[in-house]
Amino acid sequence: MAALLISSHLTAASSSSTTSPTARPAPSFVSFRAANAAPKGARRGCPVLASSVEPPPAASAAQPFRSLAPSETTVLKPLLEFQRAKLRFEGELAAEASRDPSFTYSIVRPTAFFKSLGGQVETVKNGQPYVMFGDGKLCACKPISEEDLAAFIADCISDEGKANKILPIGGPGKALTPLEQGEMLFRLLGREPRFIKVPIQVMDAAIWVLDALAKVFPGVEDAAEFGKIGRYYASESMLVLDPDTGEYSDEMTPSYGSDTLEQFFERVIREGMAGQELGEQTIF
Repeated sequence: MAALLISSHLTAASSSSTTSPTARPAPSFVSFRAANAAPKGARRGCPVLASSVEPPPAASAAQPFRSLAPSETTVLKPLLEFQRAKLRFEGELAAEASRDPSFTYSIVRPTAFFKSLGGQVETVKNGQPYVMFGDGKLCACKPISEEDLAAFIADCISDEGKANKILPIGGPGKALTPLEQGEMLFRLLGREPRFIKVPIQVMDAAIWVLDALAKVFPGVEDAAEFGKIGRYYASESMLVLDPDTGEYSDEMTPSYGSDTLEQFFERVIREGMAGQELGEQTIF
């Protein structure tokens, strides 16, 4: 069975707004192979893997290997620097596979994670309204849990049907808009929905100001890029784009797993967001 390699090059590129190649760390890989025993609490039916960090293997290596690139559905509409960086790396994987028959890859493009949608649970629980942009229907996603995504990624090791493919993946159920997410949260709390609707133009104005400042003060560039990232996710769906219509498609976005956003919200209401903090990625 081929080893699975996860490249940290992609993660590094997506975590920085810089466009300078010299500012990016050199690629490294995490190699996963089957372990002998399952750790306590391991998910049943999921392959057990041992990992080690190592440099990328030489193209002439005798043993076949699989490179796995964690990407995301939004690269289908690449308006941001980190999305373009991910697409470049995806292209590098495809080029390497065309040069070396022993090299295979799986590019996984998940939708939103549960934790990225849980930032307002505590504030709403404490009596505050739910904040959303526009009418709350500007975008939608099929969120997936970390556990379900990990199981899908592990399947890429042994499933040859996933080799040399781009694999969009979402969680179970229909796509949810921010409005539907807020309504779900209030229902779980047993309260009447209360919303604050922020015009998306507010973000446009902030980005315009930051872009202007960045021309004079280079240190503001990251803040400007972060504003653009927030604007993108406030208005663009994390779903597959229908090539025929150019519209985001719930039906064309595959579903996987059994964990639901509602279950996640219930747990956060009981236990809080410990271990799921968003840090600098928090908008609300």
